[in-house]
Amino acid sequence: MPYNLKERKLDSHFCKEDIQNVKKLINSSVSFTIVGMPGVGISIFLRYLTTKKGAHFVHVDIYELTKLNKLHLFKLLLKELGVRSKVKQDEQILLESCKKQLKIAILKHKKVVIAFNRLDQLKDEFDIDFFNNLRTLRDIDKEKIVMIFTANKPLSNYLSKKIDIGNLYMYSKTYYFKPYSKKDLKRLLKVNAPDLKVSKKFLTKALTLSGGHYQLLLLLLNSEIRNNPILDQFIKLQLNKLYDNLNYLQKKQVVKIAQKKKILKIDKSLTNLGLIKLYKGSYRIFTPLLDNSVLTNLIIKFTPKESVVYKLLKKNIGKIVYKEDLFDALWENPEKSSDWALNSIIYRLRKNPAFINYGYIIENHKKIGYSLAKI
Repeated sequence: MPYNLKERKLDSHFCKEDIQNVKKLINSSVSFTIVGMPGVGISIFLRYLTTKKGAHFVHVDIYELTKLNKLHLFKLLLKELGVRSKVKQDEQILLESCKKQLKIAILKHKKVVIAFNRLDQLKDEFDIDFFNNLRTLRDIDKEKIVMIFTANKPLSNYLSKKIDIGNLYMYSKTYYFKPYSKKDLKRLLKVNAPDLKVSKKFLTKALTLSGGHYQLLLLLLNSEIRNNPILDQFIKLQLNKLYDNLNYLQKKQVVKIAQKKKILKIDKSLTNLGLIKLYKGSYRIFTPLLDNSVLTNLIIKFTPKESVVYKLLKKNIGKIVYKEDLFDALWENPEKSSDWALNSIIYRLRKNPAFINYGYIIENHKKIGYSLAKI
């Protein structure tokens, strides 16, 4: 019997294509990981999936664990299989009890799907024994038992180099979950926030700014800083989570895209996740909010001379710094100083993306000097 969750109220058109694709994998007896951006809404999608017919679903929500370890994982799995373990038992006894219940389940159902929501929360427990134990559950009947995991990255990204991924084939299949369509976001709001009272104009703006990211949409709708949501602390935290979830090379590409620089070869994971989209031949970040956040958080990098000018201007913010003082600070030999050289440094500072996004402007006081202001 499908789970009786509130996601059951969502109509049959919700995430229709994703549901069809996932059902194909299930029917093919393929275990897989659904990967999506932090906060995008993969947990909601998984709960909705468990309300559908076609298989016997066992929903194991890692967020329900009182302690993030294998013992409590198997205890929760056993509970979802219909047995409450009151006696204090060790991992192996619990695992064997889970196997026993699964053997009973496959006699009653054509397909048993164990859905582990946010397995990556247990990443500190990941070792060869952890994955082998889960595999022994699936191996009871490879045709009838399917395992689904959700995570913010492919499971292989969390594994130590010491673990031989070659022996963990069942964990290698990844299904990327992209941000929701506007229609699906509206369906979610209808179920999860039926009493929401916002203007149609603001809702349209929030749906567009969210880029299909569910948690971001909720934060936008509840923000008190509607005119400039990037200043909202909770929105900032969510955007930082999205960026921090990327590896070093992915971050570099996202920064380049935010700076409107050309990317010759994009990391496929970025487009698979829907974090980067191809629009009219150019790559774009899925929401302008993340675009803005990336540029704002860039570390200001200056050449030595740019650094001298910046520090002197910032020390005297709001005041005029005379050209003579800038010349003295920049060049020990006055013969090497020139208006052209100083103007060149000022020009580069003004064009620095992080400098701009921190809200700094350099004001020119003709023939006298410069001053720094923050807008």
